[in-house]
Amino acid sequence: MTNEKQLDHLIEILYETALDPARWTEALGLMPENSKSITTLDLPGKLYNLSAAELRVASALLAGDSPEDYAMAAGVKMNTVRTRIKTLFYKTDTKKQLELVALLSKLPPLL
Repeated sequence: MTNEKQLDHLIEILYETALDPARWTEALGLMPENSKSITTLDLPGKLYNLSAAELRVASALLAGDSPEDYAMAAGVKMNTVRTRIKTLFYKTDTKKQLELVALLSKLPPLL
């Protein structure tokens, strides 16, 4: 099974278990040993249909960076970061940055 198919299967199991942490080990057992091409945010990316740009912002927020720090480091305007954060809120059905980070940090890492 390719990494993409395995990730899709993992997502299917997580949906079936309503993201029940007790069953994550079972789901993670499906991941290949050499899953280096799958990043920690691939799962939320797939679950919430996030773009690469949204994943970069989410990754920075999960790492504890402020939106302002990310904007400066990435060389993008603060308005762009705000727009991406608003889109993240919409796609994940969250309303605050803390809520977004809490949600994304609950998903199991894939590496």
